[in-house]
Amino acid sequence: MEEYNTAVEFLAQNSINSEFLNKGSKHAAVVIGNMLKNSEQIRLFSGTLDDEVTGIENLKKELENFIKENKKIYLLLESIPKNPSPALKLVMNYANTHPNNAKYKIIEQSFINNLKSNFKLGNALHFAVGDDKSFRVETDMKEYKAICNFNNRVIASKLKNIFDTYFFN
Repeated sequence: MEEYNTAVEFLAQNSINSEFLNKGSKHAAVVIGNMLKNSEQIRLFSGTLDDEVTGIENLKKELENFIKENKKIYLLLESIPKNPSPALKLVMNYANTHPNNAKYKIIEQSFINNLKSNFKLGNALHFAVGDDKSFRVETDMKEYKAICNFNNRVIASKLKNIFDTYFFN
């Protein structure tokens, strides 16, 4: 796992345009943590922002640092659970205290339809976009398989535009 951490950190810090795959909640936490560490804004489309990924220590730390630095986070959720994860509570509290820096919303069916048509997906898959260049798009939500890149402005911008169309309207 240490080698994976080192490789992902190198790609993120150097904004390298190299597509790579990841699998599992620990790998997801490493990638999203590095996106938070190396971005001023992040957009997340998640089911419930549950503890399976956000409960992993490195991601918890990077999310806390991201918020302490007053960076911007926008979160689209499929639903808000009755017992939100500590990460979701943190984002919700940040949105309440810093409404210009954080917002969260529940998705609408039109968002899912747009994802399916733009990416030829059978399911609406979760994704993250950092600034205008990094992304992580899940290809299998159960196993947290994803395609990632820390410097592909074409795909990151497309994801950001889809997200923003539904989030800010």
